[in-house]
Amino acid sequence: MSDNQAPQTFSFEVATRSSEKPPFMIIYGPSGTGKTTLASQSENNVFIQTEDGAGELILNTLKEGVFTSVDELLAALRHIYMNPDGINSIVIDTLDHLEPLVWRHVCENNNPPWDSIESPGYGRGYIECDKVWMRIIDALLKIRDKKGIAIICLAHEIVRSVGDPQNGPYDAHELKLHKRAVALWKEKSDMIGLLKNTVVVDSKTGKGKGGTSPTLLVRPHAAYTAKTRYKAMPPMIPINIDTGWVDITKFIPFYKNKG
Repeated sequence: MSDNQAPQTFSFEVATRSSEKPPFMIIYGPSGTGKTTLASQSENNVFIQTEDGAGELILNTLKEGVFTSVDELLAALRHIYMNPDGINSIVIDTLDHLEPLVWRHVCENNNPPWDSIESPGYGRGYIECDKVWMRIIDALLKIRDKKGIAIICLAHEIVRSVGDPQNGPYDAHELKLHKRAVALWKEKSDMIGLLKNTVVVDSKTGKGKGGTSPTLLVRPHAAYTAKTRYKAMPPMIPINIDTGWVDITKFIPFYKNKG
């Protein structure tokens, strides 16, 4: 700025503003716990499928079959942004089946193309993937913020052994994604929940066995990845097979105040 140029002025005013937006959430867990069924209960949803795991469910989708490239998925998000009427929720099913498409996109668009995401070495391939993941995340956030549409991402889990010098090794449940991708999605999400079948302890034998009613775990824990920005949300949410979506959204201000 030159000495003769007038300084730019700004005007500010203290006001109470609501920051309530539709949720940007991730629900993950093992196969068969009802992730897709739960997401299908969301309001006026459209599914973007990268895997054919819906079983007998009838879903609202944008195309026949699964999405097979990042470019196709981004085109679908642009379509929703331009044509949002009647859509209140987008479901990405699943992130871990989207990840190989991200890897392939990065490999094919490198000059010269890479044979695999590991080809350049030193983790460079995964670093390049960050840019593609952020294009997808930014597109979803833009739809959420500008069009008022909830974002629900589904994923499978991976169980890793963690060595604890004080308490010994234990199993940790995590998103089935590369750790760099996990960090990006975790930073931007409002909630990450692990959907697990409730373990029922036999009163006679004292042994645990898998129950049929799942529970959504949403508070950070050493044994699993979880997160919530919603203060009223308890650490564990019992999920009813018929009312699971309501079981979750009753703790989310956007839906509570929506009436």
